[in-house]
Amino acid sequence: MAKGLSIRANSLGIPILRLHYTAHPDRTEEWVREMRGDPEHPKISEAMWLQEQEIDYSAAGGERVLRELLVRRWKEIVITDPKWTPDPGWRYSNGLDYGKSHPTALIACAMDFEGRRYALAEHYRSGLTPAQHMPMIKTMRLPCLENGMNPLLLQKAAATVCDPSMGFENVAQDDRFTSYVELFIKAGFPRIQIGIRGLDLRVVDEIIDAWNQPDPMFKIVCRVDFPIDPGSLKKREGTYERGCPNLLWELMNLRRKEHSAARVEAVGEAEGLVDRDNDGWDALKYWWTASTAVPEVASEILWRKEWDRLKKSNPNIDLNTLIYARAQWDKKQQQSGSLSWR
Repeated sequence: MAKGLSIRANSLGIPILRLHYTAHPDRTEEWVREMRGDPEHPKISEAMWLQEQEIDYSAAGGERVLRELLVRRWKEIVITDPKWTPDPGWRYSNGLDYGKSHPTALIACAMDFEGRRYALAEHYRSGLTPAQHMPMIKTMRLPCLENGMNPLLLQKAAATVCDPSMGFENVAQDDRFTSYVELFIKAGFPRIQIGIRGLDLRVVDEIIDAWNQPDPMFKIVCRVDFPIDPGSLKKREGTYERGCPNLLWELMNLRRKEHSAARVEAVGEAEGLVDRDNDGWDALKYWWTASTAVPEVASEILWRKEWDRLKKSNPNIDLNTLIYARAQWDKKQQQSGSLSWR
């Protein structure tokens, strides 16, 4: 039999042809190295390689999909510097997942001028109605400075993207049925919009890609008053303006659904993630799938960055040189046809 081909019979005696990637003449060792990436920055986890390429159906079942990469690049992904502040010109918005028997999670997020995403703060509490959540959420402030003050989260955020099931009118009131969206709006929550459900594995893949960049394109702020490291994370309900400890805990423990060869043969692979301890993840996901637009940067802000670079490289630069540099910079911006970092 040709290399990479094999035949077996299932429980009904039906022959099944097994086609391994080595049967393809172009699937060389060089191709394997290209597909897997280098050990420091793998493009695919060991479990997913075994499942997708080595045809080991059970390999990825139960795999913690983000833990390995998050732990390995912890200091680059998790912002703990107490002096760090985001730019007030970034695009701010939130993700919201409401729970009755499990926590309600609000994740405050931002996107910078280069398209890098940030999780900044969280409200993570269970057992409360929308009206009971709102007094705590209304007082939350973002860590950026605007007119010498930290702006209120709900005033600064362009929108809050929520679980689409929150829009269903299935909540019984005294005289009618209403939705959780309507209850939050009635309690004073502004600019709520419906998000997209599902897409777990797509967002996982996008986060892995973001974390594999030389400077990770998704970062999580966590400057709380208790120890934060991979070994100390646990569920800590509360309202945190200075970080997202519960989101980090959830990301460390997100797992693929378990499946066995018998189940695969009967009904196919178990797709998606285990639906447990994922309230912050869901809130992040609703925001993530809606936050594709990179904020534009005004010309003067961009020039200020170029000015700072010139002054740093040449502290004694004179005024005439700066005037000439500005003229050349303006010309270059006009030729590029864009004044954004996108």
